[in-house]
Amino acid sequence: MRATRLGAAVLGLVAAMFVGGVASAAPQALPFAVIDINKVLNKLDEKTDRENELKTYIKQLGDTIEGTQKELDVEQGNLKILPANTPQFDESKEKVVRLTAKVRLDREMSNALVEDRQTRMQLALFNKIQSATQRLAKKDGYAMVIADDSKTDIPPAAQPDRIQAAMVNRRVVYADAAVDISDQVANLMNNEYKAGGGAAGAKATDAKPADAKNATPAKPK
Repeated sequence: MRATRLGAAVLGLVAAMFVGGVASAAPQALPFAVIDINKVLNKLDEKTDRENELKTYIKQLGDTIEGTQKELDVEQGNLKILPANTPQFDESKEKVVRLTAKVRLDREMSNALVEDRQTRMQLALFNKIQSATQRLAKKDGYAMVIADDSKTDIPPAAQPDRIQAAMVNRRVVYADAAVDISDQVANLMNNEYKAGGGAAGAKATDAKPADAKNATPAKPK
């Protein structure tokens, strides 16, 4: 009986050592967070200001094209009333050809300029989100921040292979609101944006000098 009790005690001690060893060897969970990039973007004051400036820029380009289009309309009207095979008719016809080409080229150039500015705006904002997220994570002790795409709907009308691809490529299936730092990132960026002078402080990075150089100047009214 005494040997049995001694054996049981030894087994218990070994089991305790084993469990303790496993527990001490198990890695501790590292804190992580998620961020909804669309949510951050929609809360940024800088995004609103940049989009308003982009609208103004698009209108300026459109006004220039509209002025050229009006000149073209006048010359096309002249062709209808000028007698054919006259110097005036030939001159007006040449103007129509030149103005037609100018309108077409100005539209193509304007589209390219707007697309370039939109691309640079989006990349600039994303880089700032990435920087703010990294600094916030280091300050608050997060080892990893994951882009939360759990709220993105999978298109039900898509082809089966595309639906499966969307399912497989999803990064986050579920994330509790407690680990979402989207609001903190947006608040940090808005505070830094205001401290840096807002739109006036960021204006230097909005456009390249080439924009003003390449754009067709508006005609005086």
